[in-house]
Amino acid sequence: MRDCAFFHEIARFNTHLSAIYRPLYVVSQHWLLLDGHCFGIEAWRDAPYAEAQGAHHGSRRYYVGKDYFCKVINFNLADDSLLEAEKQRNQAELRRECAFLSAPPSGFLAPALIGHGISDSEGWLITQRLEGELLRDRLMRQEAVDTARILGDLLEQLTILEHAGLYHDDLRSWNVLINSEGERRLIDYDSIGAEKADCVWPYDLFQSWSIFVNEVFNPPATKITLLRPFALSPFSVPEPFRRWLFAAWREPVQTLTFARLQALYLQRDQLPSCEDQETGLERWVAAMESGLQQLQLQLHVHHLPGENVPPPPDTDLNAAFEDLKRRTERLEQQLAEQRERPQESDERLAAVLASRSWRLMAPYRYAGLQYHLLRHHGVKGRARHAVLRLLKVCYAQIHQRTGLKSWLINALHKCGYYPQARQLFQRLFPHSHSVEEGMQ
Repeated sequence: MRDCAFFHEIARFNTHLSAIYRPLYVVSQHWLLLDGHCFGIEAWRDAPYAEAQGAHHGSRRYYVGKDYFCKVINFNLADDSLLEAEKQRNQAELRRECAFLSAPPSGFLAPALIGHGISDSEGWLITQRLEGELLRDRLMRQEAVDTARILGDLLEQLTILEHAGLYHDDLRSWNVLINSEGERRLIDYDSIGAEKADCVWPYDLFQSWSIFVNEVFNPPATKITLLRPFALSPFSVPEPFRRWLFAAWREPVQTLTFARLQALYLQRDQLPSCEDQETGLERWVAAMESGLQQLQLQLHVHHLPGENVPPPPDTDLNAAFEDLKRRTERLEQQLAEQRERPQESDERLAAVLASRSWRLMAPYRYAGLQYHLLRHHGVKGRARHAVLRLLKVCYAQIHQRTGLKSWLINALHKCGYYPQARQLFQRLFPHSHSVEEGMQ
């Protein structure tokens, strides 16, 4: 079914043959059917954007129609490739996104929520379709963008979230949508929550924001897929944005907020230049950052050509070890399940064959088989089969009685019917050469 555009489990039923529940699916190549919602499908994909193939282990599917956008998240995959932690994360993110879109903070640009639902096997939500293009796509094409307005609009939306006690933990260029009317929107609403941290390195929201700003001004840096670029400082950003980030750098960590970032951004032209406040520490940071960027670029260039390496979940060794450990445990679990499946299948089959309903339906199954054979072979064919079966039964009975076999063979010779009996025997048992040999 995964080759079809849309499939959705609508119910489960048991049968009179067994207590095993069987799912009922609706499948379509052109229509989206979800609990009273019916929309035509214009396009669909398994990845949130073009370069994210394999994200979420293919457990999510995205649909676009004339006036809607739909996300369907599967909590169980057929190959059992999702870890329990990943299933729980999928469920938590869906619930978080539905809760946020049901009551977004006042002033935040969010699409209207049309519908949503969740079951044991999957969850989904349908929202108003937002027209536009991802900022990442424009940066990759190196098209001119209004950087000042982009940063200003995003800071405004992040400040609105902050006032509501919410934060976006995935500030990336692929989570910014730009439409033809000039609106800049933060998307990926399942990344909005109460935790004040980024989802990956460097974890700190404001350091992640600094990397985002550097990526906007240096689009080629976003093409490095091994890690996020080591670009946290303001020294690679042009004026007057450099002095703005530099002023934010000098703010106490405990009091730094997006509201403060926005206030400094509005005053960026009046802020003192970096050169007037630069110390040896800033130069050391700039030199270290430049060296790390060169090292990262070399790692990327010397990687195997054409190999698509997804970004690791963490950059520290402990997190990498934990991820490897989880993957190993998942493989061991899958191997154990594969070993248990034959025994489980045998037990289910034995339970079905031993069930009362299976015995009660035996005459019905036999009658159905005879009706099918009668239609296929006709009356003469079925009569011929009956005679052949009767002769085989007689032969089996004779074969068990040695004296009777000898008497019958002698009688056939004396009566002159032995050749005919031999032909009939060879038709019934083509692998035997004579009646005597078959009777041995």
